[in-house]
Amino acid sequence: MNFNEGLFEDEVGSKYYIPAMMKRCHAAELEVLDVLGTLLDQQGVCWCATGETLLGAARCNGFLPWSDTVEIAVPEQERQRFLEVIKKLPDDLRFTENKVCNGSDLNREREFLTKYHGFPFGCGVQVHFDDAVRVCRGENYLFFENFHMPVPEQYEKVLEKHFGPGWEIYSPESLRPWYPFFMAQEHRYEAENNQTSPYFYEFRMGDLIRNRDNDGNSLIDNFLSTFVEGHNQVLKAVQMSENGSIIPVFTHAQDVAVKFGNFIEVNFPEAAIVVVPMLEAYCNRLYLLGEVLTASPADLNTTRAQYGEESVSPEVYLESCMKFASAVQAAVKNEITGKKEVVFLPFKASGWKNMKPLYQYYKARQDCRVYVVPVPYYHVTDQNTAGEKCYEGGDIPDEADAIPYDTFNLYTHMPDTVVTQNPYDQYSLGLRLPADLYSDELRKFTKHLIYVPWFDEVDIDKMPAKSMSDYYIRQPGVVKADVVLVRSPKERKYYIDSLTEFAGEDTRPIWEEKIQTMQGSVVL
Repeated sequence: MNFNEGLFEDEVGSKYYIPAMMKRCHAAELEVLDVLGTLLDQQGVCWCATGETLLGAARCNGFLPWSDTVEIAVPEQERQRFLEVIKKLPDDLRFTENKVCNGSDLNREREFLTKYHGFPFGCGVQVHFDDAVRVCRGENYLFFENFHMPVPEQYEKVLEKHFGPGWEIYSPESLRPWYPFFMAQEHRYEAENNQTSPYFYEFRMGDLIRNRDNDGNSLIDNFLSTFVEGHNQVLKAVQMSENGSIIPVFTHAQDVAVKFGNFIEVNFPEAAIVVVPMLEAYCNRLYLLGEVLTASPADLNTTRAQYGEESVSPEVYLESCMKFASAVQAAVKNEITGKKEVVFLPFKASGWKNMKPLYQYYKARQDCRVYVVPVPYYHVTDQNTAGEKCYEGGDIPDEADAIPYDTFNLYTHMPDTVVTQNPYDQYSLGLRLPADLYSDELRKFTKHLIYVPWFDEVDIDKMPAKSMSDYYIRQPGVVKADVVLVRSPKERKYYIDSLTEFAGEDTRPIWEEKIQTMQGSVVL
């Protein structure tokens, strides 16, 4: 069975969160169903969808948001024939405890992952023997994902019997204690092996530690320091009246100023409009000063005779150089270093709406310079590696004034604040960002790392949606962010409770400070 890598992205629909791991679980179960169903059909054994699989086929032609199992029914009178037929199953499938499955452990072998679409745990199809089920072979079918699924006669009555007269809007008040199935397997793996599998983030207290005394300096600060030092060397050379050493000192100062201007034009185009002309004027006055200081007495007398005494006065040119050097420093401070720099890193265009309120807040502040830099992401392959590259920068609304990812350098800017939306780092089987945008790396470039969820809010009042929320909350991008901005006080409380359970009760004050709502946050 073929599935596009993009089908395994995490998503939220009808306020239910469905992670990539769950989608890969669905695909793996369908592979088992394909083998089992084909074998039963070939041997003439009646079977059909039942339980939540039948309900999903009737309601949405696929898996229900809270369902992670495939269930089929076989008439009780066909039990013995079924038991004989399944002896012909391939060697990698077995029937145990009324379930046809491909194993029960974590399996990272290449062949297994390729066959079962990257789902690393054992899974299968639950079989129920029901003396009440009636199947008319070849007549009753509903679509289920990419399956033509056989269903019982008068399946609506079957659904009403199992789920009540409101089966069309049925939602469970409670779930199986092992839901989601893959998390139950992960917990068992942890208990048996005393370690977390590579598919899940393992919390460490050290992940909460930030060295805020070592935030580093941006390249703009380094360039400005080099420019000032070059200018000071010019003043020193003039003061010592060592004309023989003036040319290399002046040449170096001009070279630094030119490189500084080029750097600003590339990385700070708005500020360049103000700063670069001052740098050009500085270089011009520096050149004239050098010409005067190194000219022969005869040349100076000729120039004075033609243009007047002041036209060749070294004092005039030196004063002008000093004036423009000071102006450059002031302009850099006013236009660049004196403003807080905020960088937004959206990856899904659909998630921009959740960043937008924070963007508008910073954009309205006169003391902030704001950049929106959409970043690429990769679909994850069935071998848990980066596959197809995707980039949605062109779909970000024009209001954001987004700039291309390959033109922006975090090391160059060292922004005060970075706002990100992907919490998973390497722990998603759906999509991931380049490794240099993982949370640990981003913390090297900024004083404040803010995480804003990219997906729509989940209805945590609904048990199925609530039970899956731990998956997207307990991620490194949440834990390592300095501020997490959620959408409501209810969501904030759930984040705090979930992370406290995950990391220990003594960490609750940390989460209470870190997790904020968009309306009540103080983020700079």
